[in-house]
Amino acid sequence: MAFKIDHAQLKEEQLARTLAEGDYAFEIISAVEKPNAKSSNGMMIALSLAVFDGDGRKHLVKDWLGAWNYGLIKIQALAESVGLLDEFIAGEIEAEMLTGLSGEVHTKIGEYNGKPQASVSWYIPAVPDNMKAKYAPRPVKSIVNVGAVLNVDAELIADANEDLPF
Repeated sequence: MAFKIDHAQLKEEQLARTLAEGDYAFEIISAVEKPNAKSSNGMMIALSLAVFDGDGRKHLVKDWLGAWNYGLIKIQALAESVGLLDEFIAGEIEAEMLTGLSGEVHTKIGEYNGKPQASVSWYIPAVPDNMKAKYAPRPVKSIVNVGAVLNVDAELIADANEDLPF
C-alpha cells in the first residue's frame, strides 16, 4: 500500500509542533473568510500565522476570529497589533486586507488529537515608535525619591503622613 504524501500538510504539521508558550513576532500568511460551522453567528476569519521563535524558526499557528464570546475583543487586539485599529473602529476589517501583515502574539500550548499544539492566546498591541520611550522599562526609584518622581512637594507628603492614624 502506497501512501500519498501531502508535503505542504506535512510541513505545516511539523512547524506547528514545537513552539513553546510565549510572546513572538508573527506574519499572517493567509486569511480567509468562511462560514462558522460551529455556530449560527455567521462568518469567521480563519488565519494561518507564521510565528517566529527566538531562533528565527517559523512555526505555523492557526486562529479563528468571529463574533462569539470575546471574539470582537480579540479582533480588536489583532487590529491593534497589525496597525489596523482605525479600520476596526470604522468596521472595515476584511480578511483580504490581513494577509502579509505582522505583529506580536502570545501563544499558549493546548492539546489537539492527544498532541500538544501551539495556539493564539492573545495579540499584543503595537506601541508606536514615538511612544516606545514612554513605555520602556525603567529602573525602580527608591522610596525616598517618590516625591521628586511624582513632582509632589515634600512638605505636602509630610503633612499627609501626620494625618495617618497609625
